[in-house]
Amino acid sequence: MMVLKCDKSIAIPDMCKQFGVLVVEAEKFLEPMAGNGLIARNEGLTITEKGEEMLAK
Repeated sequence: MMVLKCDKSIAIPDMCKQFGVLVVEAEKFLEPMAGNGLIARNEGLTITEKGEEMLAK
């Protein structure tokens, strides 16, 4: 999420490379953050306002 805070968005394949997550496992990796409304999935990944607030705490 810190990467998203700085970069504003990231493509899923790039996220997988950066964090050592297999592309086939990306959904499992992202689901807890997306399910809690901390990230949004569109053409890539973006941090939500709720995600930014959580990082600030």
